[in-house]
Amino acid sequence: MKKSIIILVLTYSCSLLTAQENNQAIVKTYNTAELQEDFLVWRKKLENKHANLYLYRSKYEIDKVFDSMYLGIDTAMTALQFYSYISPLVSIIKDGHNYIHPNNKLTDYYDNHALFFPFHVSYLDKKLWIDMNLSGDTTIQVGTEILSINGLEVDTIMQELFKRMPRDGYNETYPLWILNEWFREFYSYVFDHPTTFKLRLKKSDAIVSTTVNALSKDSILHTRKKLYPDRVMVHENKKAITYSNIDSFKTGILKIYTFDFRIKKYYNQDFNKTIKQIFKEIENNKTQNLILDLRNNQGGESTFGASLLSYLLHKPFGYVKEYYAVRKFSRGTTDNRLKKHLLNRTKKTNPKKNLFSGKVFLLINGGSFSNSGIISSVLETNNRAIIIGDEAGGSKTVLTSSFSVKTATTLPNTKIVCDKPDYRTVIRDLELNDGHGVFPTHQVIPTIDDIITNKDVVLEKAILLINKQPVQ
Repeated sequence: MKKSIIILVLTYSCSLLTAQENNQAIVKTYNTAELQEDFLVWRKKLENKHANLYLYRSKYEIDKVFDSMYLGIDTAMTALQFYSYISPLVSIIKDGHNYIHPNNKLTDYYDNHALFFPFHVSYLDKKLWIDMNLSGDTTIQVGTEILSINGLEVDTIMQELFKRMPRDGYNETYPLWILNEWFREFYSYVFDHPTTFKLRLKKSDAIVSTTVNALSKDSILHTRKKLYPDRVMVHENKKAITYSNIDSFKTGILKIYTFDFRIKKYYNQDFNKTIKQIFKEIENNKTQNLILDLRNNQGGESTFGASLLSYLLHKPFGYVKEYYAVRKFSRGTTDNRLKKHLLNRTKKTNPKKNLFSGKVFLLINGGSFSNSGIISSVLETNNRAIIIGDEAGGSKTVLTSSFSVKTATTLPNTKIVCDKPDYRTVIRDLELNDGHGVFPTHQVIPTIDDIITNKDVVLEKAILLINKQPVQ
C-alpha cells in the first residue's frame, strides 16, 4: 500500500533552501494563468490515473466540481493559499490515499522559522480539548476546552480543517485521527502563522479569555519532552514491531506500528524474520491469547500483511479480491474505464505450519488505515478476531493503492504535491461497500482524562475480556 499522507507531510527535506529563498517562495504570488495550469495538470492526472475517482460520486458530479473550482481561480494566490483553495477536493473524491499538501521546501521553512499553536489538542464529542499545555502559561490546565481561537469558533475551524482531510468513503475516524495528531500543522496551512493566539476557554463552568504567544517548533518539542516524557507521538516510534508477554506467557501483545516496506532501513528490523521469531516464541510459550495492536498503523507493504495473516488463519485465504487500473487514454470516461489487473497479491496464501490457534484480540482505531484496514477486514471476514477500539480508518471493502513511489505529482508552478493512486483494490465484493472501515466488536474510545493520564483503556478492555474467559 502507498505510504501515508502524514509521514510525507512531516518528512524533512535533505537540502533546505536558504532562509531568503524560502521566504521569497512563501510570499510569492502566482497569477491566474499559472494557477489554472496547475489545476488542469492535477485534474488530468486524476482523470487518467485515479482508479476510484468516480466511486462515490458520478462523473457528472465530479466534473461539475472540477469546472466550478477552475472557474473560481480568478485572482493571484500564494502557494499556501492555493493549497487551501483546492485541498477540499480530497473530501469530495473520498479516497484516503488521494492526499495533497504544500511542497516540502515550504513546510521545511515553516518548521524551522515560523511560529505555531503551542498546545496539543484532542477533538472529542465535537469539543476541542487541551491535552498538553506547551505554551509556558501554567495558568492554563490540561482538560480545558477551547471554545474559539482568534475570534473563530471551534466548530468553524474544525469544519474548515476536516473538509481538507482525506478519507475512504464516508469514514470520519481517519480524518479525525489526522487532526488529533497534527492539528497545529494543518491549522497553519489554512489559518497561517499568527504571532499570538486569542483563546476563549471553558474549564468547569467558567469561561475565560486569554492570549498566548505562538512558539517555534523547537520550543514546543523541548517543552513536550520535558513536561510529557511519556507522550510519544506516532512518528517517533523507535521500533516498527514490538512483542511482550503478560500473565505468565498466557497472553502476548504484538504491536505493529507500520508495514512500511522500508522498516529495515528505518527501524533495523526485517519484517518477515521478526514476525517468524515472534510466532516461534508464541508457540514455545504455549501462549493462549494474542492481542494484535494495529492502532495508529497507517499501512504499507501488502505482502507483509499476508505474511502476518498466514500465522493467524487456519485455511488458505485471499488477501484481496481484485485489482483494477484506469485504461490508457480513458479521458475520464466511466464506460469500461477500469481494466482488471492480475497481480500476485490476489493469489491464495497458505497458513504457516506453526500458526497460532488461540484467540486473537485485534485493537484498531482511526489511524488503522490502508494495509491495516485490509488486515482488519480479512480477520473480520474469517471470524478470526474479537475487535476492540474504534472504526478502522481504512475501508474494509475497497480502496486505492500504489505499487510505485512515483505516483505523486508536483504541480509545475506552486510545487504543491498531489497523489493519484493508480489501482483500485477490492477486498470484498464491491456491492458490499458502505464507505466505512471495520467496526469493532467492542467500541472503546478514550476520554480526554484517559488521554491526559496516558491510560490505555482499549488495551485494558482486551485484557478484561481475556480474564473473563472461562478457564480451559
